[in-house]
Amino acid sequence: MPKIPTFTSTAQFTTQSPEIKTQFQVPLTGGAAGAVATGIEKINEFYVAKQNLQDSVEAKNKYYEIKGTTDTFFERQKSNYNEEDAIQNYTKDFNDYTKLELSKVANGNVRQKLKQELDLEFGQGILKIKKNSFDALIKEDTSLYNTGQTTDVAAYEENAGNPLEQYKFKDQVVRRAEQRAEQWKLSDIDKQLLVNGAKATLFLSDVKSRVMNSDNPVDEFKQLYENNNAQTFIKDSDLTKLVIETYKNKISNMAVAGDINSDYDKAVKLVNQVEKLTKPDGTKVITDKNLAEWNGFKEKIFKERGSHEELKLKANNDAEVVKFDTEQNDRVEGNFYNKLSTSTTMRSDQDKKTAILATDEYKQRSSLYLSANSNADNATKKAELRDIANEVINKYEAVNIDKYSIYSKNNKVNYHFLFTELDSMKQDYQNNPSKDHPLVKEALKFGYKDKNGNADIDGFLLDQLPALKKKLQN
Repeated sequence: MPKIPTFTSTAQFTTQSPEIKTQFQVPLTGGAAGAVATGIEKINEFYVAKQNLQDSVEAKNKYYEIKGTTDTFFERQKSNYNEEDAIQNYTKDFNDYTKLELSKVANGNVRQKLKQELDLEFGQGILKIKKNSFDALIKEDTSLYNTGQTTDVAAYEENAGNPLEQYKFKDQVVRRAEQRAEQWKLSDIDKQLLVNGAKATLFLSDVKSRVMNSDNPVDEFKQLYENNNAQTFIKDSDLTKLVIETYKNKISNMAVAGDINSDYDKAVKLVNQVEKLTKPDGTKVITDKNLAEWNGFKEKIFKERGSHEELKLKANNDAEVVKFDTEQNDRVEGNFYNKLSTSTTMRSDQDKKTAILATDEYKQRSSLYLSANSNADNATKKAELRDIANEVINKYEAVNIDKYSIYSKNNKVNYHFLFTELDSMKQDYQNNPSKDHPLVKEALKFGYKDKNGNADIDGFLLDQLPALKKKLQN
């Protein structure tokens, strides 16, 4: 049998497609492919820019949120004149807080932007801290200087008449001014101005304590000016200004409009005094240039003096009437109840009850009268108060107390009596309308007056009768 030859295939299954190679290439910078590539780049650029803007906005918002707190750290050191201490405190507070807040930000880009903002804020804060500390140092030093000068000048004034003590305080005032000038490295001109200011203050203190209280103020001022060589530290224009200011302050403190304790007599004396003051060469302290201003102040004091005299008179009159009113109230009470008596006479509960009701009525009626007749003279007020007291006493002596007691169970009897009494006076007045009628007197006591000051009978009855009638019905 013939042998059949075998054949082994070398072919393989494949997923590869047939390959055709060519030398043609598509350029990526033009045509459709180029357009697609450029679009993708633009999209990427926009996305990056958008994300960066978003991070910047988020960082900015967070920065302003944090700044609200960091500003308080700055404010805490605003009055700290110790620069080193202020910077140390501010730095610690700022770093501790911002470090904590930065740790809360998850986005690294936002955190980096926020840190840049805070670093800038910190640098600006340090500069402001230094400036404020220096300003605070000047303020504190000035305050201490002024306190020392004010204290020593006051002591200088208190020791008027004691030359040795005055010299001690005067020396301290001048030396303190010189030391301040040296400490702050002032120029010679500024140093002289500071020392001159201290000497001027002492001079004006002498004006207040010596010249204003002198029996011969003109000569006293001349001597004071000459002994102190005032021309060496006070210019003529400044002298006028300072003397006027000193006198104005003194006068204004002792003459306060509306204050019953003001001394306008002394104030007027000083107003006239300052116009006569002259320097040793005979020139007046108040020059023609300043005379108009001073005359305006003088006129004001003179007007206030007139009003003050009226106020004093009214106050004295008011005090006199108040005292008399109290005396009449005590008289009404003493007529029914003797609180000082050791016997049983006029000491019963009934007596006390009567006294309470009688004084209550007197107080009410006297108060109404005084309120409605504030412009009446003292004699008229006292006469009316006496009449009111007498009427109250007669009323409560003549009738059983229970009939008048508004606290008793039988209130209708009380109001019935009052209503009937007033209605009867009304009928009688209609028949006999004289100016001396009791009804006229009652109306005036309760303040019922027309525009001419006469008793307003109609108004009084229109108010009182319906009121009593309503009480009676209730």
